[in-house]
Amino acid sequence: MSVYKELFQFAEEVKKKSHQIYPDAADYGVRIENYNNPIIVNLKLLIGMYNGKVTTTRYATGATQEIFILGFDEWNTKKEVEFVFNYVHIRKKRCGDPQGYLYLQH
Repeated sequence: MSVYKELFQFAEEVKKKSHQIYPDAADYGVRIENYNNPIIVNLKLLIGMYNGKVTTTRYATGATQEIFILGFDEWNTKKEVEFVFNYVHIRKKRCGDPQGYLYLQH
């Protein structure tokens, strides 16, 4: 597989699987039920492979992690591309609530 191809494919997968999380809110992303979710496992691998940076902001209701991964578009523009993913961790209030959700900021 070509270098950086995994990163671009992962970004596309997150875009495809994203949907509105709550019917009464604008939260949009991939619903994460637990940390064994393949999306989270792949994200952790990509952070390690491409020396991604993670910043965490904590709130009373959970936390938000901003994940920065720098890639290189070796097929079209031949320029560096920064991917920014956001993972919103939610403290569960009741059974069936998601663990959080992940979305591609840009």
